[in-house]
Amino acid sequence: MKSVATWLSKVDIRKGLPILFLGGLPILLTWPLIAQIGQAIPQGSENAPTVPLFNLWSLGWNVDRLTAGYAGYWDAPIFYPVQGAFAFSEPQPLTGLAAAVFWQFRPAAAYNLALLLFLALNGAAAYHLLRQRGLGAGAALIGGLLAQALPFVTQERGALQLQPLFGMIWALAGLWRLADQKDIWRSGLVFGLGTAVTFLTSENYALMWGVAAGTAVFWLAPRLRRQSWLALLAGVSLAALLILPIALPQRAILAEQGFSRSAEAIQKGSAQWGDYLRPASATWDALWLSWQVDGRQRLFPGLLLLGFGLAGFVLGWRRPSGRGWAGFLLVGMLVAFLASLGLNLSLGGWQPYQLLRDYAPGFADFRSPFRFAVFVQIFLALAAAEAFAWLLIRRRKTAVLLAGLVLLEVFPRPARLTAVPPPLPLPVGAGPAVIIPFVDGRNTVAYAPTANWMAATMAQNGPMVNGYSGYFPRLNSQLKSLLADFPTPVGLAALRQMGVQTVWVDKTAVSAEQVGRLATAVRQGDLAQFPAVAGLAQYRVIDAEFRPAGAYGGGWTLDVKGEADHLTLSARAAVEGLEMFVLVPQVAPLVWEVTITDAANVSQIVTRTPSGTLLLYHGSHRWLSVDLPPLTQSGTYTITLRRADTAVFLGETTFTQP
Repeated sequence: MKSVATWLSKVDIRKGLPILFLGGLPILLTWPLIAQIGQAIPQGSENAPTVPLFNLWSLGWNVDRLTAGYAGYWDAPIFYPVQGAFAFSEPQPLTGLAAAVFWQFRPAAAYNLALLLFLALNGAAAYHLLRQRGLGAGAALIGGLLAQALPFVTQERGALQLQPLFGMIWALAGLWRLADQKDIWRSGLVFGLGTAVTFLTSENYALMWGVAAGTAVFWLAPRLRRQSWLALLAGVSLAALLILPIALPQRAILAEQGFSRSAEAIQKGSAQWGDYLRPASATWDALWLSWQVDGRQRLFPGLLLLGFGLAGFVLGWRRPSGRGWAGFLLVGMLVAFLASLGLNLSLGGWQPYQLLRDYAPGFADFRSPFRFAVFVQIFLALAAAEAFAWLLIRRRKTAVLLAGLVLLEVFPRPARLTAVPPPLPLPVGAGPAVIIPFVDGRNTVAYAPTANWMAATMAQNGPMVNGYSGYFPRLNSQLKSLLADFPTPVGLAALRQMGVQTVWVDKTAVSAEQVGRLATAVRQGDLAQFPAVAGLAQYRVIDAEFRPAGAYGGGWTLDVKGEADHLTLSARAAVEGLEMFVLVPQVAPLVWEVTITDAANVSQIVTRTPSGTLLLYHGSHRWLSVDLPPLTQSGTYTITLRRADTAVFLGETTFTQP
């Protein structure tokens, strides 16, 4: 006892205050989450619980694959018969690893503890970065608390992958230590590790961190010596070593599916000038600010945070040792602000963001440039710490009071929570299954029941036709119409020829007329009824057998469009009756031989494989498209399509190049 008392007498309580505050504030920021930690998760500003429940399912799949040694990691059991469906959204493997530590306490508890851990690490990372930049413990603590309470992070509380900022802050700290010529090799590795952590928790943030890191390297280049550049290269190599095993297979899967984002979709996800005047819906600002500004996003950082951040730029610049740091924060904030405007920023018709889409990997399909606003707010919070450092020296009590007011302004109101559904005990081994009613709609509200099913059945991991993700296979939109009024002859044919064996029906969510047709399908031998499970009616599809696209022997309608340097051949299967064939790149592909013959009867032959997963059936207007080699001269060309394996003729058309 005496030794314990002696140890306690030597403890500096003040050194423990940052841990106390930075560890405790996340509980208050997410209140009343702690009281329901095992039953509910934050919904944030989401219109429906779709995104948080989907993220819970994602963590569950990560935990499941961890126990299996990550075998079949990408082949999540959604969107059957697609393979690689886990690549359609952010996999969050590091978040899943953190959740696995707590998974035994209940999935909801694991999700929430990972969230609280991330918020605590956000504050701790900012605190240590500011201490490295020469600020006192008090000012650094205020900066760390502000980093935890950023309005952007509060607004996006329903998206778990947008909560961890600490990886980026670690990486930023590593860069500045390199510029300071301190612990050079260690600092380079910290940069690489922070970058990798950012990618493994949020691929969105990793893309944006690339721009912020590029800005920092450009700013610091005059201060980096030869050994610093070598250490930076070592850090980049470490990041690549940890990132590429995830990024490369994911990119290959997305390419096989032919996913892309249109310029219109990216412009919709770009910020508008007025968005920076719209306060986060969960903060007190949203209640008392009187202005009404139209927009899609809520990116206002708070009046006091903005004011202290701007003051911090000026005061930091006046401090000789902090001039470079303050200048970087200002430049970084401006770059992030302009980047957040995405395709909404036009200078005489020229869109600067298009450079990122054209030359920076990943940005061609990054649909949410507005998320660059998180860097605007991070840099404001770090700059505000400079202002409080100045004020703490002169008016300590006033500084503490004002810091409290800044935190109060950005402090969130009680969190919106969504209950986690209890596990649904569906039997294992029922084969590929579909849950009816199938989704009808495109927004997150429409997919809420789907995400709920996913969260409730994640322990079964049987293949399901239903699914939710960042990208959707083309087959999913086809099934919206084919299964909209299930059962119908075309809907039954679709399931039968996709190889779907089990149909689960929530009879409380379908019409009485549909229930009657289900009984008729049973009498006619199209379906067989089995005992209900967990309130869901259970049916088996009779004679279900997967029919690959390669088995289709009918004709094709062809069309060629484009310019000489970019031609596209499109083909549509002319299927008769209710026959259906499934195109799946990995397991049921089509391999075509395309012959391009000019007027002089000179031919070139290329092999092409259409991307995407979909059904070929009568009445479907879904085209399969492949790129053709550029044409070297004008004239009329004959385009002939054959199967690559058998050379069977499939169709022919002509194209005239002016």
